[in-house]
Amino acid sequence: MAKLENWSFTITSDPYIAPECQQKLLAGEVYGHPKFSDGHKVTTSAVFDVDWEKRIAYCVSRQYELGKVNPQFVEWVKIHRPELLPCLT
Repeated sequence: MAKLENWSFTITSDPYIAPECQQKLLAGEVYGHPKFSDGHKVTTSAVFDVDWEKRIAYCVSRQYELGKVNPQFVEWVKIHRPELLPCLT
Protein backbone atom coordinates (compact mmCIF):
# COMPACT_ATOMS: atom_id res chain seq x y z
CA MET A 1 0.00 0.00 0.00
CA ALA A 2 1.34 3.43 -0.92
CA LYS A 3 1.75 6.05 1.79
CA LEU A 4 0.93 9.76 1.57
CA GLU A 5 2.97 12.26 3.54
CA ASN A 6 2.40 16.00 3.88
CA TRP A 7 -1.14 15.38 2.65
CA SER A 8 -4.26 17.48 2.48
CA PHE A 9 -7.74 17.22 1.02
CA THR A 10 -8.53 19.06 -2.18
CA ILE A 11 -11.30 18.97 -4.75
CA THR A 12 -11.48 18.51 -8.51
CA SER A 13 -10.47 21.69 -10.26
CA ASP A 14 -12.71 21.49 -13.32
CA PRO A 15 -14.50 24.86 -13.63
CA TYR A 16 -17.32 23.19 -15.58
CA ILE A 17 -18.34 20.95 -12.68
CA ALA A 18 -20.86 22.43 -10.27
CA PRO A 19 -19.38 22.88 -6.77
CA GLU A 20 -21.77 20.38 -5.21
CA CYS A 21 -20.65 17.74 -7.74
CA GLN A 22 -16.91 18.13 -7.27
CA GLN A 23 -15.07 15.15 -5.82
CA LYS A 24 -12.81 15.03 -2.76
CA LEU A 25 -9.21 14.10 -3.56
CA LEU A 26 -5.99 13.87 -1.59
CA ALA A 27 -2.79 15.67 -2.51
CA GLY A 28 0.60 14.91 -1.03
CA GLU A 29 3.96 13.22 -1.39
CA VAL A 30 3.67 9.52 -2.19
CA TYR A 31 5.96 6.71 -1.03
CA GLY A 32 5.87 3.08 -2.12
CA HIS A 33 3.72 3.70 -5.20
CA PRO A 34 4.38 1.39 -8.14
CA LYS A 35 4.19 4.22 -10.72
CA PHE A 36 5.90 7.13 -8.92
CA SER A 37 9.25 7.63 -7.25
CA ASP A 38 9.27 8.25 -3.50
CA GLY A 39 8.47 11.85 -2.61
CA HIS A 40 6.68 12.55 -5.90
CA LYS A 41 3.78 15.00 -5.49
CA VAL A 42 0.49 13.42 -6.50
CA THR A 43 -3.23 14.01 -6.45
CA THR A 44 -5.26 10.86 -5.89
CA SER A 45 -8.39 9.65 -7.56
CA ALA A 46 -11.66 10.39 -5.76
CA VAL A 47 -11.77 9.50 -2.07
CA PHE A 48 -14.84 7.48 -1.16
CA ASP A 49 -14.00 6.57 2.46
CA VAL A 50 -11.40 7.12 5.18
CA ASP A 51 -10.79 4.82 8.14
CA TRP A 52 -9.46 7.35 10.63
CA GLU A 53 -8.52 4.73 13.22
CA LYS A 54 -6.37 2.79 10.74
CA ARG A 55 -5.37 6.00 8.88
CA ILE A 56 -6.25 4.53 5.50
CA ALA A 57 -7.89 6.47 2.67
CA TYR A 58 -9.90 4.46 0.16
CA CYS A 59 -9.77 6.02 -3.27
CA VAL A 60 -11.25 4.87 -6.56
CA SER A 61 -7.95 3.52 -7.88
CA ARG A 62 -6.13 2.40 -4.69
CA GLN A 63 -5.73 2.69 -0.91
CA TYR A 64 -3.29 5.03 0.81
CA GLU A 65 -1.85 4.95 4.28
CA LEU A 66 -2.03 8.47 5.68
CA GLY A 67 1.19 9.74 7.19
CA LYS A 68 1.77 13.28 8.45
CA VAL A 69 -0.74 15.94 7.52
CA ASN A 70 0.29 19.11 5.71
CA PRO A 71 0.68 21.75 8.48
CA GLN A 72 -0.98 24.44 6.33
CA PHE A 73 -4.00 22.18 5.92
CA VAL A 74 -4.19 21.71 9.70
CA GLU A 75 -4.21 25.50 10.15
CA TRP A 76 -7.01 25.81 7.60
CA VAL A 77 -9.02 23.12 9.39
CA LYS A 78 -8.57 24.90 12.74
CA ILE A 79 -10.26 27.98 11.28
CA HIS A 80 -12.82 26.52 8.89
CA ARG A 81 -13.65 22.99 10.10
CA PRO A 82 -12.44 22.61 13.72
CA GLU A 83 -14.72 19.59 14.27
CA LEU A 84 -12.37 17.64 11.96
CA LEU A 85 -9.23 18.26 14.04
CA PRO A 86 -9.50 14.99 16.01
CA CYS A 87 -9.24 13.09 12.72
CA LEU A 88 -5.99 14.78 11.79
CA THR A 89 -3.98 14.12 14.92
